[in-house]
Amino acid sequence: MKSKNSMIKTGDSSCEYVLGKIMKNKKKRKLFVSAKIPIDAGIAKKNEKDYFISIKSVGKRFDNQEFYGFPPSLQEISLMVSDRLIGGEYEYLVLDSFEYLLTFYDVYVLEKFIRFLIRSSNEMNVSVVGIYEDNEQSSRLVPSLVGYF
Repeated sequence: MKSKNSMIKTGDSSCEYVLGKIMKNKKKRKLFVSAKIPIDAGIAKKNEKDYFISIKSVGKRFDNQEFYGFPPSLQEISLMVSDRLIGGEYEYLVLDSFEYLLTFYDVYVLEKFIRFLIRSSNEMNVSVVGIYEDNEQSSRLVPSLVGYF
């Protein structure tokens, strides 16, 4: 299987279409990594086959959720993602709002980190979907990543 990567902007009709298509396919397992918001426990419970990595949140935690600290550590996120991908159980890696990490990291460092995640995922036949907001931060990061998606 050849990995297919895509980058989509929130608010676009393509974002809802692509995410809807990915979420409806219950046979394919997905690994979601959110850089901005905690994953809602209800979503984690409803999608038990999928796995969610996000910033710490309050409330109930399910077995298919993992949280990283604040401020976010790229090394910690990388280890969490790698640990999950090594098992070969996932077909999609969904990266949500990674432009938010520009608050903590230089654009060059973040580009290298995201490229690493994409390359690592693709080597394991995992397709990557990047979701970003159309804002000033994403305009600094997204153009340099277009060739990887």
